[in-house]
Amino acid sequence: MPTGTLYTNISVAGISGTGVQTRTGEGAIAQDPTLAAGITGTLSTRTSDTAGTLTVAEGHGVEQNDVIFIFWDDGWCYEAVAGVTTGTTIPFTDAKGDVLPTEDSEVVCSVETIINTDFDGDDVQMLALLSTQRAGAVFEDAGDDVIAAIELLASEPFGWAANTAIANPITGDAIDEIHVANGGTSEAQFKLGLVYDSVV
Repeated sequence: MPTGTLYTNISVAGISGTGVQTRTGEGAIAQDPTLAAGITGTLSTRTSDTAGTLTVAEGHGVEQNDVIFIFWDDGWCYEAVAGVTTGTTIPFTDAKGDVLPTEDSEVVCSVETIINTDFDGDDVQMLALLSTQRAGAVFEDAGDDVIAAIELLASEPFGWAANTAIANPITGDAIDEIHVANGGTSEAQFKLGLVYDSVV
């Protein structure tokens, strides 16, 4: 049976130790896409909490109807839809997540990568996420409803194991797709691993 293991090393206020969590299941999923470097720019126009215009460098490659994530110092949003891009401007609408920052804030934007995978979050026994750059991962069901949105800081893992005091972050409807994007300015290696039980 597939097995997942999370190791935690602590060293705080002179106290140190290592913890280990191990879970098994009937199935496992592993994904490790490479994410293109994010695009730096500014929020040059803020139309609302969920819409505005980005000004970025030439050659950004974002096209009309691309779905983008936007990151800034103390927040991020996702599933924003690009409008008609002109030169260095990218208008967008329908951002989800944190409300947009103030106008002229520095941002990084990325076109999302979609991981097409199907599993029921209720059956997951262990989940691990890691990115070499800041990143976001959005778990959606077949109706495009967001089940969970998880931000990752560069090289700081996210881990969850069943049967602990921490609630399952992806419970609810079955997951149909995972949308991920790079919040850093260098290429990122994104990793996802999970172990799940099958329901007969």
